[in-house]
Order: sequence, then structure tokens, then C-alpha cells
Amino acid sequence: MKKTLGILLVTFLFLLGSVGCGGVTQKDPAIGPEPDPPGEENSDFGFPVTIMDCLDREITIESNPERIVSLSPAITEILFAIGADDKIVGVTEYCDYPAGALDKPRVGGFKDPNMELI
Repeated sequence: MKKTLGILLVTFLFLLGSVGCGGVTQKDPAIGPEPDPPGEENSDFGFPVTIMDCLDREITIESNPERIVSLSPAITEILFAIGADDKIVGVTEYCDYPAGALDKPRVGGFKDPNMELI
């Protein structure tokens, strides 16, 4: 009985390892083509934009934002990653990555931003 159980266990582990090492290299058809990088040619796409905020107020953004104040280090990193770092005009005192964020003007913290600077 122990010998049969051992053989089954070894066979199962071998099959599990074989399946885990294999991979599918087909491209997922649900994933679309790569989006265009941000730039001037698509900067006015879709404006004006109307959205609902978390208080159910309707907000309309008439044109593409030209200046951005980031009040979160995560948002600052995302803005740098998408190439919008040239539009950032202010960051919080906690924004220290990427290195370019250190060169941006400081506008306070998330909970206590300096509204005069903004």
C-alpha cells in the first residue's frame, strides 16, 4: 500500500511540475493594442469630460489640464510613468520618487496643503 501511494505521489508531483513549467505564448485576444504614448497629437482627445465625484456632484473638465498639483506620492509616480512630469507644478513634501519629483515645488502635505501656493 505504501509503495503504491508513493508511486502515485511521485507521479502527481511530476505532472504538477511539468504543468507548472509549461507556458502559453499565445497573445490574449482580450488585450488590445498598446496605447499611444501621451503627446500633443492626442492631448485634446475627448474634451470636455463630465464625471461624478464621490459626493455625487457633476464635474465638467472643459479642456486638457495644463498644470497638475499632485497631493499623493503614488499619483506623482504615476504621472512620471505616463510622461506627464512636465505638467506637474507642485508635489507634497512626501514625494521623493522618482528623482525628478525632488525638483518640483513643495505644496505641503496631503492633509494640510498650502492653498496659497496651489
